[in-house]
Amino acid sequence: MAKKVLVITLGLIAILLGLIFLVGTVTPSTFKIHRSGKYHASQQRIWAYLTSPTQPSKSEQVALVSLSKDPTTGLPRWKTLMNHNEFVTYRIVSENPTQFVSIEIESHSISMNSTWNYTIRSITANLTEVSVEQMSRVPNRWIRGIMVITGKETLLKNEHRRLAEEFGI
Repeated sequence: MAKKVLVITLGLIAILLGLIFLVGTVTPSTFKIHRSGKYHASQQRIWAYLTSPTQPSKSEQVALVSLSKDPTTGLPRWKTLMNHNEFVTYRIVSENPTQFVSIEIESHSISMNSTWNYTIRSITANLTEVSVEQMSRVPNRWIRGIMVITGKETLLKNEHRRLAEEFGI
C-alpha cells in the first residue's frame, strides 16, 4: 500500500513539473501588465513612498538596503538583501518628480528583469491615482511557468496592496 502511495505521489509530482516546464516553454519570455488604484494621500506623499527605498513598510522581507547613485545618470539606485539571501537591484531610469517614475528591477536569484513605470495623478488634495505598468523579461522557463500558473500579475497586485495598506483606498 505504501509503495502504491509513493508511486502515485511521484507520478503527480512528475505531472506537475511537466506542466510547469510546458507552460514555461510555450509562454513568451517577456510580458507587460498594467494596474491602477486610487489612494487617500497626496501626490507628494505617494511620490516620496515610491522613490524612498528605505521605507520599512516596502517589504517585510528586506534585511538590508544599500544606497548609491547611478554613475551615468546621477539618479538613485539601491540594492536590497532579502531575508532569504536574495539580492534585488533597483535603479531609477527616469523621473518627472511627483508625476512619473520608471524603476528598473533585477532579481539576481531568479534571473528576472523588470521595468515598472509609475504614473501618479492627483485627483484631489488627498486622493491620488497610481497607474503601474510592469514590463518583465523572464528567460528561465521554469520560473516563467511558475509565474504563469500562480499569476503573472501577483507582484503588481502586491505592490498595490502595499500602497493600499500604507495610504488606504
